[in-house]
Amino acid sequence: MSDKRAYFYPVIAYTVVLLIVWLLSWVAGVVDVFVENDWRIYPLVSSEGVRWAVRNSLVSLNEVPWGTIIIVISIVGLLRGSGLKKALSRMLGPKQVTGNQKRAFMYAMIALLCTLLLLVVSIMSPWNLLLGVSGGVSGSPLVHGWLILFFFSVLFVSMAYGFIYGNYRSVMDVVYSLNGTFVYSIPGLMAIVPAAGIIPCIEYSGIFACFDMQAEEIAVFADIVYAIPFLYIILLHQIEKKEKYSCFEK
Repeated sequence: MSDKRAYFYPVIAYTVVLLIVWLLSWVAGVVDVFVENDWRIYPLVSSEGVRWAVRNSLVSLNEVPWGTIIIVISIVGLLRGSGLKKALSRMLGPKQVTGNQKRAFMYAMIALLCTLLLLVVSIMSPWNLLLGVSGGVSGSPLVHGWLILFFFSVLFVSMAYGFIYGNYRSVMDVVYSLNGTFVYSIPGLMAIVPAAGIIPCIEYSGIFACFDMQAEEIAVFADIVYAIPFLYIILLHQIEKKEKYSCFEK
């Protein structure tokens, strides 16, 4: 899998899907004129449809959970750049863990325990730093900000492992590990642009209504559509790594 253009297949695929939605809505609209159906499909190829598509595609693109995407990409970058991901795969796989990896992993576990202890203190303290106004968990920073807290936990653990193991020698090495993952994720970020247009176009055409999908179900469908390109990139990267290692073994 040496063809790097394969990483951009989701962009092409989503663009084609967007064009297909437009085409099918037009065909269904023409058929609906001559055939009576229980369902109603509205064609996008109209002045009203074009205005809806442009206006709501921009709104949909603005409502993409960019913050969540950036944080997840950053977490992956920290795990890869520090070498912690490689150590965990060795522990779970047939390969033996080196002495340096064991030592670095021990310090990483100490950092994890310290982080968890800090979270417990923040929750149990008289100031209720991570609890809600009423002192409960519902609506608290602990619930709404769990991904940020998880990011900082991974940051501390990865830095402890990376500096002890030797992958990190300065703070800039930590920054570079994040930068490498963002470059690696660019095709997935590009695929979100046509994906953000697919959702409102399907909604306008009435396809969601034909399946009785509610707003919550549409939101879950949108999240799945946004996640597929990144899952594809991860799978493609793993295939490339296996092919690379198999070539070395030969």
